[in-house]
Amino acid sequence: MYVTRTYSQLHGKNGYFNSEALAEVPEGPNLGFLVIKDEDEYDQGSCCFGWFKWKTMITRIRELPPPQNKDLTLTYHDDINKKFVSIPIIFIPVLNQPLSSNRYYAIKPEGRFKGGAFTCTRKKHTHTNPMPLNPQNIYQQVEIFQHEEICCYPPNYVQYGIKSVASDGFRPYVTTQYDAKWNLYPSTPYQFELSEARGIDYHLRARLPNLDCSLLCKSTKPVIVGKWYCPFMFVKDGRVRDQVERSMYYVVTLEQRWEQVFAGKRTYGSCNSVTFDVEKEQVEKNADDGVIWFTSYETEGGDLGVGLRVEVIERMKWEQERGGWEKGKDRKVKIERVEEFQGDWNQFACYVLVERFNFRRMDGSLAMAYDFKHTHQIKTIFE
Repeated sequence: MYVTRTYSQLHGKNGYFNSEALAEVPEGPNLGFLVIKDEDEYDQGSCCFGWFKWKTMITRIRELPPPQNKDLTLTYHDDINKKFVSIPIIFIPVLNQPLSSNRYYAIKPEGRFKGGAFTCTRKKHTHTNPMPLNPQNIYQQVEIFQHEEICCYPPNYVQYGIKSVASDGFRPYVTTQYDAKWNLYPSTPYQFELSEARGIDYHLRARLPNLDCSLLCKSTKPVIVGKWYCPFMFVKDGRVRDQVERSMYYVVTLEQRWEQVFAGKRTYGSCNSVTFDVEKEQVEKNADDGVIWFTSYETEGGDLGVGLRVEVIERMKWEQERGGWEKGKDRKVKIERVEEFQGDWNQFACYVLVERFNFRRMDGSLAMAYDFKHTHQIKTIFE
């Protein structure tokens, strides 16, 4: 999963990216940073002892990292052979890496093999078609580097190169056809829009939702305590080429609510203890090629399989464990609750804290939800 960093957060006082901000290491397993371009940039400066001055709006990517809330295009112009090459591309930062590493998954956004990851090879000039991303495959990771600037060219004319992260790998064939210095252009996408996602709100999560309701309430109103983004490559939701169009990213939210797990009435001679079972989260199946499949239900009826990469599942569990959730293989947990209530009462109910991860598409529709029951957080209401 990914949290966001905006240009305004990363920029230093000199107008360029702050090296310390770029060196930030993601906290915990399987987390990455998405960069959001939230401001227009202008260049001003001079070169050649002040003979040339400029102030222009930047239309190219002038420094790394490139933004993920823009459509990106690599271009190459060969004046000698009169060739112009344009390659649409998606650069998603590699998980568990700081932005300063400049390591990316390079994804094909259109045409044949749409949604596949460009893959490096072990032999130079060997053609390999884009294929589904495996985040553990180092040959599906590339490094972007910046060529030295040419005097008399403003900084917005910076050019880039691409190389394999694997020491014995060669960059993807689509970029080896031209031994070029590439320009990188952003444009505003029409399929999606990214906003700030900071991950967990620790203070809000620790506060817990209010439980101020009658016993007729089976579940309280959910409170959102965290937000992330999950690129489509980590979610299996229909055909990949359709995912690219429908939901390049999934909005992941973590919400808390109280859910009623037991209710009873007072009887003559009743004691102040109760024992009940709590159903835990859904049973996971074994990973199939790095993907764990679940069943989701659409309003039209019928079940549709939705899969999550194991990296996403591991991240969710890590977030839950540091919130007090206890991992176990049992489908049910038996809880014995002892309560003392001073005063008259006729009935009571017990509630358990539930934290739910929601995966929503860019159009707002729910792709899947995953519940975690925190059986160490139990509250009781008497009436």
